[in-house]
Parts: sequence; structure tokens; C-alpha cells
Amino acid sequence: MEKIVFDDNSQLISKEYTDLFYSNLGLRPSCGTCKYSTYRRISDFTVADYWGIENYNQEFYDNKGISLIMLNSSRAKDLFEYIREECDVIESDVQKCQQPNIIAPSPIPNYRSLYWKELKKYGFKQSLKKFTPFGGVLTKIRKRVFKYTGRWL
Repeated sequence: MEKIVFDDNSQLISKEYTDLFYSNLGLRPSCGTCKYSTYRRISDFTVADYWGIENYNQEFYDNKGISLIMLNSSRAKDLFEYIREECDVIESDVQKCQQPNIIAPSPIPNYRSLYWKELKKYGFKQSLKKFTPFGGVLTKIRKRVFKYTGRWL
């Protein structure tokens, strides 16, 4: 569930966005073939969410999100040493900080293009009900049928 707090302290809580995000339906097709989903990076730094840190360092976990910064070059190591004193830092190893998109591209649902057609035709809420967990058991049935028949009910 996503929560946005505005300057006047009013809030917007949306389960729909979370359902869409985790369904991977909103991803670009190129995310499914990303050549940068590997530990071999061409950048100096990789910045990501450190999912699962609570399994390795409970004291550092704060339930608000911890950033993972990977140093991919000697230049990155030098730059990081320059700013290290300004940060709260713990070192980790590759096995502990493995994130799905560092290891492999995001899986793109085979019904993604159908979702986008329906989104343009029927709008956001209607499409979410039909294609994400927001739609409940019927969505699970539709996904299974699509997997075997190529037809979306």
C-alpha cells in the first residue's frame, strides 16, 4: 500500500498503484531484456533499495527503506571514501544484497500488451480490476486460462 502525505497533512492511500507496480504491467517492454541486469555494470555506482537488510542487520533496518550503493569501479571507491563520513554505512557482501533486478531482467507478463489496450479503452480502475490482484480470484483464474489458451477471459 502506498501513502502520500501532502503539505497540509492530508493523505492519499492507494493499494491500486502498488498492485500495478508489483504486477510488472507498467514496465516498458525493454525491462524484460535489460542488458544491465547483472553485477557487471558499466557505471561507477549502482544505487538500489536494499531489500531484505533486516535479515542480515536488524540494527540498521529502519522500516523506511535502506539504500544499497554498489561501488563498481576504482573511481567509485575513491569518490565514496571522500563522502563516507557523511553517511551511515555498513558493508555487505554480494550474497546478502542480491536484488532481483541486479541478477536478471524483470519478467514481463505475456498479457502486458492486452492490459495496455484495455487501459486505453476502459481506463485505469477497470483495467486494474481485470489484470491485477486488485481483481481478486477472477484475475488469478484469467491468468491461468491465458497461460494455457492464450485467451484473456
